[in-house]
Amino acid sequence: MELKEEYDYLRKQIETNISLIHKTTNILYIGVTAILAWAIESNTHLICLLSFGIIIPTYCMVRDYQMGLLKIGAYLSVFYNDYHWEKRLHKMQNKNQIKRPQMSYVYPYIFTTIMSNILFYILQLKNNDLNASGIIQYSIFSVISLSFIIWVSLGKKNDCIKSEYIKEWKKILLEENKLKKHCKIKVMSKEKGCCRHVQIRK
Repeated sequence: MELKEEYDYLRKQIETNISLIHKTTNILYIGVTAILAWAIESNTHLICLLSFGIIIPTYCMVRDYQMGLLKIGAYLSVFYNDYHWEKRLHKMQNKNQIKRPQMSYVYPYIFTTIMSNILFYILQLKNNDLNASGIIQYSIFSVISLSFIIWVSLGKKNDCIKSEYIKEWKKILLEENKLKKHCKIKVMSKEKGCCRHVQIRK
């Protein structure tokens, strides 16, 4: 595959991943909204627990797509010297004076988790279900919610991950250049040996 063809393929892969992130986030909103509406309609707070059956899997999917984006972006910034956009973008994002939400893709998951937690508590209040059993239920739900929020919030920032990928790609590039240089020297040595052999025969 030629460099231009590979570059175009990788750019399309980036666009595909971005589209998948948007679609998965839409699935999150639709699914959690449906579950919370069901909980309100049936007046059952325990149904809110089902929201994690959508929140956690979709988050893992989006995280995987996001890692793919960072990996490809790092690859392009290292191996494509003729296309400077990725390099310049990475340098700009690393400047301390430029503030931007690096983990913005996790906000929908934090938001839906908080909303599920709030509705769980409101339905408990509405049903006067704040006895010992109800308090234990809410405590468990709150621990799950808080643990998930902490987990997604403490994840590595995008620019840190991309910098790590860039370091690894640079190592691979260096290894490939060394191998090419070694192969070139080997070929040149063989050619010189052949020339000497021809001269001796003459």
